[in-house]
Amino acid sequence: MPQQRRHADHAARQRAYRARQADARATEQQAQGLPPAPSLPTIPSRARWQALLARARLAVDTVREEAQRYYDDRSEHWQDGDRGALLSEYLEALEPVLAALDDLPPALAARGGPGICAPASSACPQGVGLGRLG
Repeated sequence: MPQQRRHADHAARQRAYRARQADARATEQQAQGLPPAPSLPTIPSRARWQALLARARLAVDTVREEAQRYYDDRSEHWQDGDRGALLSEYLEALEPVLAALDDLPPALAARGGPGICAPASSACPQGVGLGRLG
């Protein structure tokens, strides 16, 4: 006995597949705690970018704290050795990364951001402003 068709044609099957894939991506992003990406790829996703930067800052800060704790738990002899010196250099290299993440301007969400015109800006050509997006 032949199986009953779920979809009327191949196009319907493809639409169902794409919908399942979109749902899976949305569920994965929700599980990660990220805001959704905009539906139009030409619209900047500032809220998502800020959330990703905050997660990156937290991850680098966690690495630095754990590595520092590991370094502090070792003996002075270990700290003075080659491995201790390598870890110390690694910890020092993380500081500029954290400083760079802290120095990123948070104003991207409020203003147009680099290369994006705010609607009230006199530098924008007529009708180019993006308004409050993101």
